Amino acid sequence: MAEVSPYAVDLDWSDIDDPAEIAATVADLGRATATMHAAADDSSGHSLVPFSTERAIDAAIGADGEGFAELLVDFAHSYGARARADHQIFVDLFRNDRIPGLQGPAGPSTASL
Repeated sequence: MAEVSPYAVDLDWSDIDDPAEIAATVADLGRATATMHAAADDSSGHSLVPFSTERAIDAAIGADGEGFAELLVDFAHSYGARARADHQIFVDLFRNDRIPGLQGPAGPSTASL
């Protein structure tokens, strides 16, 4: 059986244009994501992940718990900065009607990215 890369196949959003359909689809994707995360847990009973992620993380951290904590803090700060920058890009595009199919404060979008 050939595996399908999650990066090669994407959800076709072209038929999902109603807010209720979008909400239902996002809820389904959220449940799928939660299931994948739970399947990686030792006590989940799933065989989807063929090794113990908890033991792998523990082995990677080793005795350097303090170093790991510092790494997580650095990651959190970097991730937060990236999320704020991405949000600003989105807001700028939205406010200037540069997202096809979305209407910002200036009216219907006529510009293209």
